[in-house]
Amino acid sequence: MSSSIHPISFGVEPPRSFVTQTKPISFGMQVPAHTSLQKENPTFTYSNELKTLFRKGKLPTVKFDAAGNKLNKKNVSLDHIIPASKGGKSVTENFMLADRDFNNARGSDSIFSWVTTEGIIKYLAQFVDVRVGKFIGNSYIAQVLKTLERANELGV
Repeated sequence: MSSSIHPISFGVEPPRSFVTQTKPISFGMQVPAHTSLQKENPTFTYSNELKTLFRKGKLPTVKFDAAGNKLNKKNVSLDHIIPASKGGKSVTENFMLADRDFNNARGSDSIFSWVTTEGIIKYLAQFVDVRVGKFIGNSYIAQVLKTLERANELGV
């Protein structure tokens, strides 16, 4: 196994779209042509047992994300391995805990362009033999490895 995963270039993302003309919105209100309908840096909040367990302190062995960033209750987020914008689902096997700033910076870039194989192994090792309620760390590890394999095959 190589010590790092090589980045794959997907080209340049287009700039965030801005309204180019007046468009109707609910209740017949109008949005001026210069108004953006999207936040410049949108933040999405997902809830999942993985993040819930971490925030409740029930995953004490988990300290870092796959990029090596220290996690805490305030900065933890769910990072899609296969981005939602590229067909990834919002399910546990497609999530890794990540520092919110890292997750936002990564956006929909390939996970492989942001983390190394060593980082992924260290991240997953934190879940070995963890059992909390219905959450089984070893199963989570196996599922994430399958998702990473699929992401690699898809080139995302």
